[in-house]
Amino acid sequence: VSSLLNFARKNKPIFKKTDISLLIENYLKIFEKKDNIKIDFSGEGNVFSEVDSDQITQVLSNLVTNAVEAMPGGGTIKIRVYKDGKNSVFSISDTGCGIKEENMKKIFEPFFTTKQIGKGTGLGLAVSYGIIKAHKGSIEIKSNADPNKGPTGTEFIVRLPCLETAEKSVKTDVLKHI
Repeated sequence: VSSLLNFARKNKPIFKKTDISLLIENYLKIFEKKDNIKIDFSGEGNVFSEVDSDQITQVLSNLVTNAVEAMPGGGTIKIRVYKDGKNSVFSISDTGCGIKEENMKKIFEPFFTTKQIGKGTGLGLAVSYGIIKAHKGSIEIKSNADPNKGPTGTEFIVRLPCLETAEKSVKTDVLKHI
C-alpha cells in the first residue's frame, strides 16, 4: 500500500547532503536478514550526494528485498558503494535465479511482476526508477537467468550525481539567472 501511495503521489524529495555508504550501513543494521542469505558490503568513504535519504532507503529496500526473494534457497547479496567520475554509485547484486531476457524491458513498468498473485504488486522497481530519476540519477540492470551462459543472478547499478557536481550545477544555475 505504501508503494502504491508513493507511486500515485509522486512525493517530492527533500534533498540533504548524505554519505551514501553510511546510509546503506544504517539500512543494513535494521534489515532482517535470513540465515541462508549472506550480505557482503563494501563502501568507499566520502561518497556524498544530495538525496532524500528516506527515498533512497526505499530504493535500497526494494532492491534488497527483490534480491532475497530471487534466492529462496539462499545465496549472497553484494552491495558496493564507490565514486565513478561525477557520480556516487551503489550496486546491489545477487546470486539468484536472474531475470529472463523477455522480462528485462518491462522490469521498471508499473504493475509488472513475475511473482505469484498476492506476492507482489509490481510497483517496487517502478517506484525505485521514479525516485532515482527524481534525483537526476540512473538505474541500470544486468542479469543472467541462463545457467548455460554462466552464473545466474542480477545486479542493479544506481548512479546519483556527486555532491560536488550538484553544488556546481546549483551555482551555474544561479549565475544564469542573474
